[in-house]
Amino acid sequence: MKKISILIVCFVCAFAEGQTTKEQVTQLLKEVQGVYDGNTSFELTTQYELFKGENGKEVLESYDGNIVKNGSDSYNRINTTEFFQIGTHSIKVNHDQKKARYQKVDVSKTPVVDIANMLTFFVGREVKETSDAYICTLTSSSITPMPYGKVILHIDKQSKRIKKQILHYLTKKPFPVKGNKEEWDTPRLEITYTNFSTDVTAYLEKFNIKNFMSFKDDRAISAGLLEGYKIVK
Repeated sequence: MKKISILIVCFVCAFAEGQTTKEQVTQLLKEVQGVYDGNTSFELTTQYELFKGENGKEVLESYDGNIVKNGSDSYNRINTTEFFQIGTHSIKVNHDQKKARYQKVDVSKTPVVDIANMLTFFVGREVKETSDAYICTLTSSSITPMPYGKVILHIDKQSKRIKKQILHYLTKKPFPVKGNKEEWDTPRLEITYTNFSTDVTAYLEKFNIKNFMSFKDDRAISAGLLEGYKIVK
C-alpha cells in the first residue's frame, strides 16, 4: 500500500438543486480535500477487515494501523508494515522480514489524501443519505488500472469525516472452505477510521530520519530503531 492509505475521504455540505448525482459526488469530494488539506497535522486509527465476496459476514483477516500527517510528511502503519515519507526520504519497513526499502525522492507535493487523482478512475458516482451518514458509491469501468471495481464511503454527518471505506476487488482469489477445499471469490476489504486528532506529538519520532537511517557517501545505512535491518532498493 502506498502512503495514501485513505483512497478517498469525503464530506458534504448542502447540495445545490439541479445537480446530477455525479456532480454532487464530485463536489463533496472536492470539499473533503479542502478539509484534510486544511489540517497541517492529524492522526487517526485504522482497522482493516477482509471478507469473502460482496456480502460475506465472516472476518477472515484483521489488522490495525495508523495514518499520520505532519506537515508535508506522512506515516502509515498497517499491522507490522510501516511507511514513512520524511522530506526526500521514502521508507517501507517490513518488521517481520527485518527489511527496509529506501528511496530518495523529490519532495512530495501530493496531499496525504489525494482525491482528484484517483477520482478519474471511477466513472460511476452516486451518493445516498441516511439519518447519520452520507454514503458515496464509486464504480470503475470494465478496464481500469485500479484493483477495485467499487468503493463505498460512509461519512459521518456531524463530524464531516469518513467512518468507513469498503473496497470491492476485481480479481478473484481462493478462499479456504470446509474439507480442505477452496472457493474463488472477490475479496472485500473494509477499513474503519476512528480517533481523529490534530495532536501528533506521540508520533514526532517517526518524522526524524536520524531515528532510522544514517548516510555515508549517499548510501543509506540502517540505524536507530532500524539498526540491524537489511536495506533494499
